[in-house]
Amino acid sequence: MISAIPSALHALVRWGIPHREAIHASPSRANLDEALADARRLVTFLYQRYPESEGDVPVYFSGGKGFHVLVELAHEPPPSISFPLTARTFAEGLANRAGVRIDPSIYDIAHIIRLPNTKHPKTGLFKRRID
Repeated sequence: MISAIPSALHALVRWGIPHREAIHASPSRANLDEALADARRLVTFLYQRYPESEGDVPVYFSGGKGFHVLVELAHEPPPSISFPLTARTFAEGLANRAGVRIDPSIYDIAHIIRLPNTKHPKTGLFKRRID
């Protein structure tokens, strides 16, 4: 079990906001159908804005009220304490241009984005990749 800790830690950094090579945009609403429509609009916008990303934008059902859209960065910004704010500003700009709302709370410095296939603590549903 202890040998799994480093890989789990790496996975948390890889999929969470602190990882500086990817940004999460999280369409989240009380109505899951509206959140899904927002996620689809956001992905459609990303494919139009960044055609080279077509087919390569992972989308996950969060297990809660929304979806996680992973946007990989084309560069590696240096480590920075201000990266969550930079990531939030970037994601909100993309969301605004796509005409969707995202959950800004995921950019709080202490917020961790759950790994795929993990159970949501409130709903008991799993975070799952969708096509």
